[in-house]
Amino acid sequence: MTQPAQILGAQDYLQQALARGLPFAVVIGGPDSGKEMLARRFLQDEVVSHSAHLTAATRHCHAFLERVLEQLGFEPFDSSSEELQQLLCVFTRHEAAQGRHTVVLLEDAHEFGPHVLETVRQIILQIPDRPSPLHFVLTGSATLHRILDSPGLRDIHDLTQWRYTLDEGDQDRNLVRPVLEITRRGQLVDRLVLDQPRLMIGRHSQNDLTLDNRFVSRHHCLLVSREDAIYVVDLRSTNGTFVNGNQVQRHALADGDVLQVGNFRLRYCEPLGAQRPPSDAARDHTDTGVLGPQAVAS
Repeated sequence: MTQPAQILGAQDYLQQALARGLPFAVVIGGPDSGKEMLARRFLQDEVVSHSAHLTAATRHCHAFLERVLEQLGFEPFDSSSEELQQLLCVFTRHEAAQGRHTVVLLEDAHEFGPHVLETVRQIILQIPDRPSPLHFVLTGSATLHRILDSPGLRDIHDLTQWRYTLDEGDQDRNLVRPVLEITRRGQLVDRLVLDQPRLMIGRHSQNDLTLDNRFVSRHHCLLVSREDAIYVVDLRSTNGTFVNGNQVQRHALADGDVLQVGNFRLRYCEPLGAQRPPSDAARDHTDTGVLGPQAVAS
């Protein structure tokens, strides 16, 4: 039986996913884990403006889209799958512009056919907006891990990696790594999982993250993971490293911080349900010990 603390953690996870505008939230659990009740309660949250709740699996994308749109208030009509998909995208974008969230819940998502999951993938790739105007909540058994990690869904793996498991013995999956969302001129360029102790950022191709822009130094800044936080360290760059508009030399990152490196913006996102905001002392400390006496020249 799932412990109350796990249910509360999963509830917080779902609320954070919606607040951050993530396109996916994934809850894994066995038959008695309470994942169905948890998801249904989430749909009743006042911040959820529109919702479609699919409890019976379908293996046909056209039927799937019709059921979603009917629950969102559209009358049955004779349209192709492409037209239905386009209508869903237009509707959710319009509602998001008015500050309204649209959630589609697939209960026992591991039982939906591959064509349906491919349609979900296409919809999310068709809507690159962040925050996302459409949120899919997938619940299912541990089989869902294997499906979401399959080669066919590789191009949305970064979007589905933040999952919450209610099963005992599988809790380590909840402690996923932070992510950098990299944008340029308002367009999402990439998402990078911070799974290494150090990440060198700069214009040179030998960096761990190469940002091709003349305002970026060859070796511009460094991210270093410590026990208390992840720090950004400026490497004496020509144009400086900025966090939330302020130039920094060393800075302990908190969830939502935006780094500006040249004309790139790098948004730092902590794992859902596993935040570790640094203390004020850690944030203001100037001697983090993350960089030795020899800095890398620009």
